[in-house]
Formats: sequence, C-alpha cells, structure tokens
Amino acid sequence: MQQLKSITEQITKRKQKFYSAMGSSDARHYARIGIPAVEFGPIGGGIASDEEWVDIDSLIEFYNILQNFVKNEV
Repeated sequence: MQQLKSITEQITKRKQKFYSAMGSSDARHYARIGIPAVEFGPIGGGIASDEEWVDIDSLIEFYNILQNFVKNEV
C-alpha cells in the first residue's frame, strides 16, 4: 500500500492519505480471508446513475498509476 501511495503521489503531484469509507465493496470479501485490499480510482461521481461521470484527466492518471505499480511489482 505504501508503494501504491508513493506512485500515486508521484503521478498526481498531490499528497495522498489513507482513510476508511462507508459503504460496501468487493474488498470486504478479501479482508474476510486476510487478503489486504485497497480501493481507489479516477475522480468521478453519480455511480450507477444516469448522471454518472468521470474526469478524463484523472482516468489517464489512474491508468498510469496502475501501469507503474504493476511494472514495479513484476
């Protein structure tokens, strides 16, 4: 998680922080069997509604974060 945080800060040029959120996600299934999980993604809103949107610049950043993280993990 620290490596993901560091990569995210490098790419976004913004300080990142960890926090817990309300709601449900698939991460709960992993946590139940002791596998750490993290949720993050591009800037957006209106999930699962007719008003759903995503900020394209943040989507590109998200792609670059994931690409960098996977390359560093191999």
